[in-house]
Amino acid sequence: MTSAIGRIKQQNDGFTLIELALVGVILSILLSLSMPVFSKIYINAKLKAVTQELTGTMRYAYQSSISEGGKYKINFDLAGQRYWLQKETSPLTSPGAFSDINTSLVKPRALPEGVVFKQVSSPALIFNPSGAGDNERIYLQNKKGEIYTIWYSGLDGQIQVFDYEKQQ
Repeated sequence: MTSAIGRIKQQNDGFTLIELALVGVILSILLSLSMPVFSKIYINAKLKAVTQELTGTMRYAYQSSISEGGKYKINFDLAGQRYWLQKETSPLTSPGAFSDINTSLVKPRALPEGVVFKQVSSPALIFNPSGAGDNERIYLQNKKGEIYTIWYSGLDGQIQVFDYEKQQ
């Protein structure tokens, strides 16, 4: 293509190195500003996921104890930051003897890094075939200090989750 003064005009369809560097700088600034937000979301997501897993295990134990007519127990290891489910082996021949349950659905779980048991009312939660049991309060806390409270009502088997410490 020729210009008005007769010179040949060259078309440039690419980007210059300066333009690419500028886009890179802008992207790196945006990424560095968004990292704290993503970090907080990730930490909160771990706490929420652990809370959902534990309440799922509790609901499974409650329903299984009633439908199968046997006792189930969730053990809490505060030193090891883990929990696992057990079933009473044979209530007639050896009452009070429990064996671990380790299936693809329910297996021993360790809390992920950054999430801890802040407090558990008792070292084990027993689910009876009648559906009745003791009340339990479990506090899970992340490293940011946020707390989820799992409240189990032994009277009616209701499990509630609060994203704060439950006040009585």
